[in-house]
Amino acid sequence: MKAILRIFVFTAVAVRFSQYLLSTFDFGQPYLKNYLFIVLALTLLYVALTPVLAMINLPYKGLGGLIFNLILTFVILYVLTLFIPAFSFMATKTVNLLIFGFMLPSKSLTGFWSGVIGSSLVSLTYSFLGYLSSGKK
Repeated sequence: MKAILRIFVFTAVAVRFSQYLLSTFDFGQPYLKNYLFIVLALTLLYVALTPVLAMINLPYKGLGGLIFNLILTFVILYVLTLFIPAFSFMATKTVNLLIFGFMLPSKSLTGFWSGVIGSSLVSLTYSFLGYLSSGKK
């Protein structure tokens, strides 16, 4: 139970962090209900992901597991756009970014690419939080 609650909290933080960085998701009205439903669906994905990938002998750790996680996160979010009419991927614009003296120009993202970038942010943030909480094994 504690593990499922931790996964739920990590997923909620990951979705909120992605929304804070790029505003890629439009949860519509009622906001909280749709947000919690999406977090719950992603929590169920993350709970079932490792045992299913291990059972069919696919990588669930490392870079391979991260790629499967990213693809499945995008697929789940896309399927949720079909089942929840108020939830959608929004076209967004990135801001200018200055890294080590190099300027990365702003880009306009369509709804599809916004969903891909948003789901990758959710997946990477969730994986990072899971890594931080794993401890020594």
